[in-house]
Amino acid sequence: MRKFFVVDGEVEYSHPEAGGQGPAEGSANDSAIESGLVLLLSEIARHAEEINESGNRNPVEVIGVLADVINRAAEFVAAAGIEKGGRVLGEAVSKSSAAVSEAGLLHVDNGRLSAQTVINLYKGWSGPKNEKSLVFGRIAASMVGMLEFLFGSIASAFSSEKVADEWSDAFAICSGELSYAVKNVKF
Repeated sequence: MRKFFVVDGEVEYSHPEAGGQGPAEGSANDSAIESGLVLLLSEIARHAEEINESGNRNPVEVIGVLADVINRAAEFVAAAGIEKGGRVLGEAVSKSSAAVSEAGLLHVDNGRLSAQTVINLYKGWSGPKNEKSLVFGRIAASMVGMLEFLFGSIASAFSSEKVADEWSDAFAICSGELSYAVKNVKF
């Protein structure tokens, strides 16, 4: 797995209100978002590596890890001031559920993605093993799609199209590596 971000320590996310910003303020906002993204993407890369290394030993844990990744990205969106009111996570789940019906088992609870119903279903599965693999593989893939939706929200917050394009490329690499890790899990 390629490593493209290494960050140690805590980063405080802050984002001034976006209203009435000039070019200098927009650039400052972009910089504030970028500093937090480095940490976020490094965390996601560590989770992708974790899935690659241990996903097949405990596949149900992959669903929990993906929920944590999505919640972390949604927290970033809110903390950076990109979206207020917590609607973006609900939109991500809604779009995913429309594309993958099994993703309807995921829901937003107190502003966080809850995968507990999916985890309970996995643990209590009594159907054919090949169906189990298909169902949970589709749910995991839809969760990567939710992360991609959140990345799109972040990219749209940049005032510079060039900066947005550069981060969109980084998002594509990050979600691609996470998707690759998830596809290799034998649910």
